[in-house]
Amino acid sequence: MNATAGFPSESEAAIAKTFANEAALSVVSDAMQLFGANGYSGAYPIELLYRDVRDFAIAGGTTQIQRNLIARKVLGSGRY
Repeated sequence: MNATAGFPSESEAAIAKTFANEAALSVVSDAMQLFGANGYSGAYPIELLYRDVRDFAIAGGTTQIQRNLIARKVLGSGRY
């Protein structure tokens, strides 16, 4: 039995992570716009959410690295 049976491929995981990160960042950025200067204060949970989403972009590989993995899958496994 294959050790990776039933798990998504590396490129599928990269696509999912990139999409989720961009969607979350868009939502949190819009919320920050709505809250204005108060969004940056610790009095509202949006400040923590914004930091968490920015951290998510870095954890597990930056979004740019994920995009490189996707490009290699789409364009072929050459050296770039």
